[in-house]
Amino acid sequence: MRAKKTTLQSLLGDVVAERRAALRLNQDEFGEKCGLHRTFISRVERGVQSVGLDSLAKLATGLSISMTELVAAIERAQRDQEIIQRALAKR
Repeated sequence: MRAKKTTLQSLLGDVVAERRAALRLNQDEFGEKCGLHRTFISRVERGVQSVGLDSLAKLATGLSISMTELVAAIERAQRDQEIIQRALAKR
């Protein structure tokens, strides 16, 4: 079994998608809440959209968390992914 290759961009997408779902918002509702278009949200969640600081701030606001909390969640996801990759490499 191979670990999924991840980038910070894809980890951001995973974090945003998980937290948006926890808030029970669809992409349209979330986009309205943060002032971003639904297609932008979709591209972020799929890990194909680069995000500038202004958009990162809007995403955090839409998730009702600070930018610091959003970045910390991405860092946790990155550490978790590194642990998984190391464990799989030992097999």
